[in-house]
Amino acid sequence: MTESVDPGMGDKLAVLQQVFKLRLIENISEIDQLWKELQNDRNTDVRISSARLYRIFHGLAGAGGTFGAIAISRIARELELKVKPLVDGDSDSLTLLPTVFKQVDDLLEQLRKAGNAWLPSNIPYLKNEEISNSRDNNLIYLAEDDALLASDLVEKLKLANYDVRHFIALSDFEEALSKQIPAVIIMDIVFKEGGVAGANIIRKISREKANFPPVIFISVRDDVESRLAAARAGARRYFCKPLDTHKLISTIDGLTARIEKKPYRILLIDDDENLLECYETILERAGMIVKAIPNPLDGLSALINFKPDIVVTDVYMPECSGPELAQVIRQDDTWALIPIMFLSTETDLNRQLDAMNLGGDDFLVKPVDAEHLVSAVVARAKRSRWTTRLNRDLVTSLRESEFQLVTMNQHNIVSTTDLTGKIISVNQKFCEISGYSRNELLGRNHSLLKSGLHPKSMYQDMWQTISEGKVWHGTICNLKKNGEEYWVESTIVPFLDENGKPYKYVSTRTNVTAVRENEERLRRSQVFANIGTWDWNIRTGGLYWSDLIWPLFGYKKEQTKTTYENFLSAVHPDDRQMVIDAVNNCVENGAEYNIEHRVVWSDGSEHWVHESGDVLRDENNKPLHMLGVVQSIDGRIRDEQELVKAREEAESANHAKSQFLSSMSHELRTPMNAIMGYGQLLRMDKEQPLSESQQESISEILKASSHLVELIDEVLDLSKIEAGRLDLTIENVLLDEVIAESLQLVMPMAAKRSINISLSYESADIAIEQLPDQRSLVQADRKRLKQVLLNLLSNAVKYNSDSGKIIVAVEKSVSSHIIISVSDTGAGLTREQQFNLFNSFDRLGAEDSDVQGTGIGLVITKKLVENMGGSIGVNSQSGNGSTFWIKLQGDVLSK
Repeated sequence: MTESVDPGMGDKLAVLQQVFKLRLIENISEIDQLWKELQNDRNTDVRISSARLYRIFHGLAGAGGTFGAIAISRIARELELKVKPLVDGDSDSLTLLPTVFKQVDDLLEQLRKAGNAWLPSNIPYLKNEEISNSRDNNLIYLAEDDALLASDLVEKLKLANYDVRHFIALSDFEEALSKQIPAVIIMDIVFKEGGVAGANIIRKISREKANFPPVIFISVRDDVESRLAAARAGARRYFCKPLDTHKLISTIDGLTARIEKKPYRILLIDDDENLLECYETILERAGMIVKAIPNPLDGLSALINFKPDIVVTDVYMPECSGPELAQVIRQDDTWALIPIMFLSTETDLNRQLDAMNLGGDDFLVKPVDAEHLVSAVVARAKRSRWTTRLNRDLVTSLRESEFQLVTMNQHNIVSTTDLTGKIISVNQKFCEISGYSRNELLGRNHSLLKSGLHPKSMYQDMWQTISEGKVWHGTICNLKKNGEEYWVESTIVPFLDENGKPYKYVSTRTNVTAVRENEERLRRSQVFANIGTWDWNIRTGGLYWSDLIWPLFGYKKEQTKTTYENFLSAVHPDDRQMVIDAVNNCVENGAEYNIEHRVVWSDGSEHWVHESGDVLRDENNKPLHMLGVVQSIDGRIRDEQELVKAREEAESANHAKSQFLSSMSHELRTPMNAIMGYGQLLRMDKEQPLSESQQESISEILKASSHLVELIDEVLDLSKIEAGRLDLTIENVLLDEVIAESLQLVMPMAAKRSINISLSYESADIAIEQLPDQRSLVQADRKRLKQVLLNLLSNAVKYNSDSGKIIVAVEKSVSSHIIISVSDTGAGLTREQQFNLFNSFDRLGAEDSDVQGTGIGLVITKKLVENMGGSIGVNSQSGNGSTFWIKLQGDVLSK
């Protein structure tokens, strides 16, 4: 569709029309002068003077019609015809000069009168066409009664972002077209109404509607009658089924301007600058980019720099005519395809043909109507673009074919033979892999490379296939020159002549020796690991098993087919539904397929296998294949069963131990209490006081008894914890009070060794007598929390150095937890000691010192903290003291 009229363009044409009128007066004056010289000066060369007049008449004939001076154009055309024989040196015309002079005199008088009387007509313009119905650039109408083909085509068009409406009945299509016009119509030729019914309906409707959209016909018919019917209906393209949908969509993209359409580029050449500017204005207003030059000698450089889609040139120009310029352009193959359109007042058909033979593609006779000019230029430019595109695609295809050939030569082993199998060409890869030189191979037969591993029947089948013009595929083992075997995947393609008969055979091979070796390694590794693989084609139901699958399922390969049913038959009946559900869940929902189940062999024995796999899907998430591996886990299952049995036995023994320790603790407590009681009575006896030596003995008895009672209490606590009989009451406990009470109990012990104890709340040190200005609440059992703190504090005193320090710190963690730490300045712990710190009855070497302990205090502490939902740890370095910390859930509240 042409663009709307630009008022500025109309003004420009009006100005050009006035310029033409002014130049007309100058042209008539120049004509009069030249004519007088020709008549009066007998020394004047008739042909030269006539040529000058001819060019003026030629220009007036074209420009006059363009600017509405029809009478002037007609008279100038007659004058042009009268003078033309004089220019050509026609002998008859020269003998009749007086008659010619008389006729020209009469026509010149008419030209003067017409020039004086001429009033400009309406300025020529291109009509602003309006489409009555809206046209959606994305809307496609598809009229096709083959529902299956239409469904596939609709889906692919939608993927290309087109809005498609499909019609099976022609009546429905016609009704929809009356309401909305699409961007493109795709129409089948054949319908139930007739063999060319599709073309007939388009032909009928297009006559009734203006601005009819482009139509692409599709059909199974490829006869002349169908194509002619489509052409008469105005077809833009004709595609035969089966459709090349990629090419079809590309064509639609071009018709709908989905591919960005660049304005046509026009190189315009005319020595009449006023007319040149007029044509330039008309073409630019039609949306084209125009390069206008008045001198044809500048045409070649303009062509190179401007790169137009079409050249539009006048025929008769000084210095270089249009046909001569066309000859110059055609000398360079770069511009062989560019259209050249001639504009001239020449009406002689033979002269037009002569100009066309010199390189032109079209001939427009001046004066040319503006719309006709635009239509002709657009048609030629459009075809030029199309031809250029086809040529570019062809060049690209040839270039890609060359690249593919180079790629194949670089990667594959390639050879060519004649019909008898004699080698006529080989590539370098062939020589490299075989070890033979090119001269050693040319003229020989491929039997030179036979390994002897394949039966004669295989080669007979190969020759039978290719001699019938069919492609043969196969895997062949060949021998190198040094006798070494190598394997190739081979494809032999017969090249066919115009009669469909082979005239040579081209073979391409890929070296798969490494692949074969890897396959063998994989097979051996699967045998070693007792692993099998399977591949289930979900769409076809086909199932592939590797060699190890059969024995894993208790089958023999020679007797059992690879089917899904046979797979399920091998599964233990109690596990079968679980396996089916797992497979379906993986295929349908994408769940992980990772399952252990039993299989029952033919001898009735049960075996355990582990299977894992996943589903391969297409771009629409539809399942294509399910791949998996199967491995025997009989050994692992037996080991796990033995471990479970051993664990149960160990738990039973541990429970018995705990019960024994608990009972023994109670049994030992009674006599120990008696020993301690009688020892205290002896020390308190005033009637028979003990000697100093006896007092020391009693102190040792009481000290040992107290240690033994402490040991009994800790063993009793440990046995309760391990037996799960320790009752805890978890509540909000005021940590500050528990810390204060614990410190009061250990202060005397610390004072004996001059150990200083300090408090730190949120990194602020406070006096030990003071409670902080906040309350720290923790989730704990108050009694057991105090036991934990006393254990950590007493250890900090016992294992500290004399005159050392202890720091008790309370900090709030970012995760709603309270951290209580006890730091000392003792000897610290090595890495090994830290690793064994929470093992029962391991005193980490302190058993050789005078520090008393049982070796289970920290074990009990750890279990108590963990049972209260907390955690415990230590930070220590040998020689730099230790920091024990516990972490409990809690918070710090203001008082």
